[in-house]
Amino acid sequence: MRPQIEKYIKGAKGADRGDLDLTRPSDAMALAAAAVAFAAALIYVIYIGLTDPDGAGAVPWLALPFFACGAIYHLRTRFWVLIVIAAASAVIWFLDMPSYVLLAVLFASVAIPGTVYFAEAIQRRMFYAVLRAVEYCCVRPPATVAEKAAVFAFRVPENVDSRNMAIEQSGRRGGMPWKDVRRTVALGLVFGMFIWIYLSLNPSMLGAGAAENAVAAHISVLTLSLYIPAIVIPWSVFRSLDARVETNCRDYRFYDGVVSTIKAMALPTAAAFLLVFIFAGPVDYPSLLYYMLFSAIASAAVAAAAAIVYHVLFEAELVNDIISEWRIFRPAPLLAPLEERVGRSAEDVPGTPERNLGDFGKLILPGNR
Repeated sequence: MRPQIEKYIKGAKGADRGDLDLTRPSDAMALAAAAVAFAAALIYVIYIGLTDPDGAGAVPWLALPFFACGAIYHLRTRFWVLIVIAAASAVIWFLDMPSYVLLAVLFASVAIPGTVYFAEAIQRRMFYAVLRAVEYCCVRPPATVAEKAAVFAFRVPENVDSRNMAIEQSGRRGGMPWKDVRRTVALGLVFGMFIWIYLSLNPSMLGAGAAENAVAAHISVLTLSLYIPAIVIPWSVFRSLDARVETNCRDYRFYDGVVSTIKAMALPTAAAFLLVFIFAGPVDYPSLLYYMLFSAIASAAVAAAAAIVYHVLFEAELVNDIISEWRIFRPAPLLAPLEERVGRSAEDVPGTPERNLGDFGKLILPGNR
């Protein structure tokens, strides 16, 4: 049976450029399911943390939003994959394999695709919203919270005309963009420092001596690593399309702006980690260093796997959908020259009146008088 590929309905929310939203019904369902699952999991983790001093085993429940998104993705594309996953899980349980084997299968087949599907849904809702938010920041101060957040996150310079936006409309790539995968991993390691801060503040996880507690600690670190691609991948669409503001000198690129913001966050985050590392109190430093190393490896592996899944399964369709609506958002270049012809030229249509460029004035230099 061929998979049912769901498309967003072009122009379903109107042809007005202010209504551009590429989210499909299943995307909205995934975002809603992720929000509900995250709220429920967070409440449960907080409750366990308040009632059980050794409550590190509750952290894996924070992966529930991505499992929900992964299930919705498989149902939308190839529902039989869920049947295969269920059968494989039953075999693992019947053979009495260790629990981490089952979790590894579920993480790889459901949670990581769910993380990428969540990130793609964010991209569909965010792309044109960001462009609208920063479009007029060069002619007036940002008015809404969304505009202020977008200008801050993307570091839009004040000396560029942000209305002159452009994207790469060819939308074709040859092979796997390994350079983009490496960028995703590098940015993911910046956010991985937050996991190190969590480890420093959670000595119950570090002091786990029993094998069951050690497994729970490793799964908790892996669970937190799932949030890294969910934060990093949404920005990659601006690089895939080379979204930029064209100028007469050096073009401003949205992806470079958000990367510079993330890099600027790295130094204060590292300083906060050092403070926590030094003043957190009695800590098992060998265990802390071990879990820091494990979290770095897990963050890099999860980010790389998620980036590969994104570029193979999600990027092409998303880029094509964005390009198909670009003519609604930007019908013509802002700084198009007067001589530019769109479609048939005046020579192709006899009797077409020609514009006299002298009507716009004439530049007379002092030496020509």
